[in-house]
Amino acid sequence: MKHKLDTWTEEDEEDLKLEALLSKKGFKHKETHENENLIPLNIKGDNIEDIIPISHATTKKVETVKQPEVVVFNDTGIRSTTKKSKQDWKQFMSSKVMDINAKKKVVQQKRTQEEIDQDKEDDMNDQELMNILEATKLVENYAAQELTGEDLRRYKKRKLVELGIKESKAPKMPFKQRLIVKQSQIMKNAKDLQNAKDMGLYDPSIKNKWKLDNKGPIKRDRGIHGQVGHYKNGVLTISKAEILHRNTRDPSSKSFGRIESTDDSLRRARNGSKRRAKEKRESII
Repeated sequence: MKHKLDTWTEEDEEDLKLEALLSKKGFKHKETHENENLIPLNIKGDNIEDIIPISHATTKKVETVKQPEVVVFNDTGIRSTTKKSKQDWKQFMSSKVMDINAKKKVVQQKRTQEEIDQDKEDDMNDQELMNILEATKLVENYAAQELTGEDLRRYKKRKLVELGIKESKAPKMPFKQRLIVKQSQIMKNAKDLQNAKDMGLYDPSIKNKWKLDNKGPIKRDRGIHGQVGHYKNGVLTISKAEILHRNTRDPSSKSFGRIESTDDSLRRARNGSKRRAKEKRESII
């Protein structure tokens, strides 16, 4: 700490100059002055005003460590909770910049009194139809609860078919037994038809009710299935001969069921097998 000098004489000034010149570093010796805490001086002039104090101790700079910046990515504020329609997205992606923020113009046409009355009538009809359907459903459920045995099984089977399940095929039986069942069904239908005519309930529009379902022959599935071609590395391979055979075969022809191929190797193999069979028969004889 620097001390202020109250009195200053010429002798003191000369002593300071001499000591400063004799000192190599420009510091005053501690024993020559009563105050040991007097700071060193660097004398540049003859006057006391030219004496400039110089601090001996160096001030230590405090290093400030800069803390790393923490950036938190949170885009919840950017996301919009409202769902935009596809039309808005197309409008946003279009080149029409002026129409991006444009509001939709809703043109409300004035409705006539006839249209208003028609809408009211349609609503009333829809409500009546819903009431009828609900009543029909209640009657059906009540009737289903009263069914037992074979009638209940038929009802459940019919409901399953309505839901999309394929109807199961009739159980197989011998031809003679199936013929007897068919004849009895024909006789029963004829009897019911005659009873309807006698009671006056017959109408030509419902004559098909008593006819048997004469279903035609079931068409064979000619698509790709396991019996056609062969699998190799997980791929179904079909030769041209098989495709030609399935597209051009005639069930009425004598060659139905044979493989029609233009491959000479297959023809030679057939001829060779026939020749070997003929030679074998001749050797036995």
